[in-house]
Amino acid sequence: MSKLDILNIKCKLVPLTPIHIGSGHDIEPFDYVIVNGNFYRIDAMSIFEKLTEKEQLEFTRKIEDGMIPFRSYMKNIYREELGYIYKSPVDRNLEEKYNKKLGGAKNRNENSEFIIKEFMGGLGGKYIPGSTIKGSMRGAYIYNRIKNNSQYRLERDKRKKTVPVVLYNDYGKPAGKHDKGELDSKFSREAFGMDSLTPFIDPFKRLTVTDTREYPEISKIAECKRMSVDKRTKELKKGSSDYLEVLKSKYWDDEENSLEFSIGIRYLEKEGIELIKNYYDNSNRKKSSFGEILTFDQYEFLDALNNKMRDVMKEEISFYNRSENKEIQELYKKIKAEFDNLEDNEAIIRIGKGSGFATFTHLLKSNNNHIRSASRVLAEEKYPMGWAKIVIEE
Repeated sequence: MSKLDILNIKCKLVPLTPIHIGSGHDIEPFDYVIVNGNFYRIDAMSIFEKLTEKEQLEFTRKIEDGMIPFRSYMKNIYREELGYIYKSPVDRNLEEKYNKKLGGAKNRNENSEFIIKEFMGGLGGKYIPGSTIKGSMRGAYIYNRIKNNSQYRLERDKRKKTVPVVLYNDYGKPAGKHDKGELDSKFSREAFGMDSLTPFIDPFKRLTVTDTREYPEISKIAECKRMSVDKRTKELKKGSSDYLEVLKSKYWDDEENSLEFSIGIRYLEKEGIELIKNYYDNSNRKKSSFGEILTFDQYEFLDALNNKMRDVMKEEISFYNRSENKEIQELYKKIKAEFDNLEDNEAIIRIGKGSGFATFTHLLKSNNNHIRSASRVLAEEKYPMGWAKIVIEE
């Protein structure tokens, strides 16, 4: 290798449970119909052009009546030959709710009940952004290099009882964006053994992760509901819910979809390290400001992910063992078995909405041992969110 050679590594990600990576856009109820177990994302004006002249007059009248009547009208006239942007299956319970509500909706507020949060996608289908995978890798790497009982304060905001745990700053107030940035920098410096951290020497600036390829027909629609354990009955209590586009998965759909992506690591041998040191010397910076320059390989990322996700899974199992829900307990035994049977080139990762506070933070390294998330998100009240397996193709 030369001074700054890049090693490109082919990988794949296999969803084990439903995953949702939001595009930031909502799909309004008049932008889709649900018919015979399928969700059809539609373009109403494209459908209009395929109607007869008589049907177009009726179409126009229904629009003038308002969005609620128009939504029912579109469902009634829709047939697959009128076209669609894409389609995906829906759970039977969701279709039943949709059909029941469609006929009984009276005002626009009820329209919002069936807004669906869109998954990341392009013209070729759905994909997972590389930034999502890289963020999880970085978080796991740092998590495994910081000490236990880390001194940062996580508490429930007593002013808002329904809000989950939040981070507090040194002045006893809920942390803002600046405070969180400072804390992230602190943990990064601790993990990387650096007095200061700049983009030029941040080791993760030498890591690139591509978006996965775009795949058609790998998503479905699910109702994802926040659940908590009733202390008296030990049953799972239902909370708020969202309708999400999620990826089909091994333990819900019995599908092992493989989403391909690549990792690029720019290796620093002796000459590469000297380049960075010379840059700092010429810039009148102190060598001690960055300390040892870290290098790593793909297997260190796998180890970091597995170490953190084992802690996360232990926390999840502990939570569901407080309930009497055998179905989810059995499912977690299967997911845990994925850990027990990993090959050297594999790791478990958790990403996306509903993956839990412990997944995205260093909560399990905190000295606030009494703070734990009191609820979890389940798709269709059965499937935990976000679990996947990464495989490096050697």
